[in-house]
Amino acid sequence: MVKWWQAVLFGLAGLVIGIAGTYLLTRGSQQMAVVDMSRLLKESAPAKELTAKLNAQAKSLEDAIGKITNAQEKASKTAQYQSQLSRLNQDYTAEVVAKVDPVLKQLAKKHGAQAVFVKDAVRYANIDLTEEALAELGK
Repeated sequence: MVKWWQAVLFGLAGLVIGIAGTYLLTRGSQQMAVVDMSRLLKESAPAKELTAKLNAQAKSLEDAIGKITNAQEKASKTAQYQSQLSRLNQDYTAEVVAKVDPVLKQLAKKHGAQAVFVKDAVRYANIDLTEEALAELGK
């Protein structure tokens, strides 16, 4: 679960990135690209594959917890289960990002983009790489 200070930190980081991106865009004819990372983390083939694995592991853990009859042990195992799923989710997200990054680098080079920003942090950019990245990753 995201704590309030993390949300504030992410918000400030997004604001700084947005301001920096806008500044870079207004400096001249530099190509700036954006990508909708939330779509890539949901719709790309690597993301779907890893989500299926995560769901299978979640189902397995839920089944194991369902067999426990002792309420105290069940509560303890549920907390462990949630922690384990959170770590797995972070690991899987990192795996997807590791597969997405080289594709974005290649597409940025192809379009002559000097930078690629997360779409949520920038109001305007010359190029949106999201659809091409999804195609490259095997949507």
